[in-house]
Amino acid sequence: MRTLGVFLFETKIKIFENVLQDEPKEIDINPANFLEKLGAEVLRKFEGVFEKSEIVYVPTPGWDCISHEDFHIDVFPYRSGFTEDYLIKTLRRKNENRQYYRILGVYPGTIWFKTNYDLVPHINGTSESDIAIISLQTIFENDNDKLLNDSSNVVSHELGHTFGLSHHGDCVMSQGNKKPLFCHKCLIKLHKIADS
Repeated sequence: MRTLGVFLFETKIKIFENVLQDEPKEIDINPANFLEKLGAEVLRKFEGVFEKSEIVYVPTPGWDCISHEDFHIDVFPYRSGFTEDYLIKTLRRKNENRQYYRILGVYPGTIWFKTNYDLVPHINGTSESDIAIISLQTIFENDNDKLLNDSSNVVSHELGHTFGLSHHGDCVMSQGNKKPLFCHKCLIKLHKIADS
């Protein structure tokens, strides 16, 4: 069965109105309700590629268990977060027996990635082989419906990369996720890979 595993990294959900504010304002979302809606929206956009989605909660380690290579403490405390490598490695361990066809990690904080010289925050998400991860903090919207819509666009884009789709301007695979759905060519590629 082609199941999409939707993994929420369990930290206190904080999504900030403006990352430049000294005292950012929090918005509350119900994680289970949000993830259920996000999974349903992704299934709809992938048009039969996934047969179902399943929500899994992943505890994040306490401060005393975190290596400085895995966690970046930013000058803006609310931009502190785990590195891309750490999050992907954690999700890969959760799917060692390959029960999930693809994995989506939903992380409330900022995802950092390593360059040759420094750590840099991701814009919205990232992907590697069969794993996609999004940062709710960088997708922040004041409106929960808009947050769900924008998150599902980023998720579709990043999961599209896990199927080998590249950037182009005709659909959700555009670099700004300007369009909410896959184009006909991308859907054909997705189904061809899923059915092989």
